[in-house]
Amino acid sequence: MKRIGFLVILGVFLISTTLVMAGRGGSHCKGRGGGCGCGFRLSPFILSGLDLTSEQMDSVNTLRDTLRTDIKELHTSISEKRKEVGDLWKQTTLDIETIKAKCGEILVLKGQMMEKRMDFRVAVRGLLTPEQLAELIESIEKWEPMRLKGKKGRHL
Repeated sequence: MKRIGFLVILGVFLISTTLVMAGRGGSHCKGRGGGCGCGFRLSPFILSGLDLTSEQMDSVNTLRDTLRTDIKELHTSISEKRKEVGDLWKQTTLDIETIKAKCGEILVLKGQMMEKRMDFRVAVRGLLTPEQLAELIESIEKWEPMRLKGKKGRHL
């Protein structure tokens, strides 16, 4: 009897764990499609391998905090615009021009997000010594194929 109870609990645990892990999607980025914009991601993991000085880390953290604040504001604006587009689609009489205009506004905001991310990457690269930059490029070359693994045909 104890053995059956243990097996039931173990089975529930394994199924729960499988469902939770399957729901993560396998991408390091949140949202649809898993994309982070153009290019690589300057994660703390990659930066930790560069032997940054404390001054460099402080600068990177300041840049990252600014980026997060800016991106959060843009995410909020995009969410509001998407809600407006959704409300427009629920109308009995569609105003296609207004829907197109709102979608255009969303694309502009997404472009601003991508630009801010690229500016962050450029600013971080500007903080690095030539040796650290070489190490960063090596890390990107090492991790990029793994990041792209399994994404064939997803963006049709």
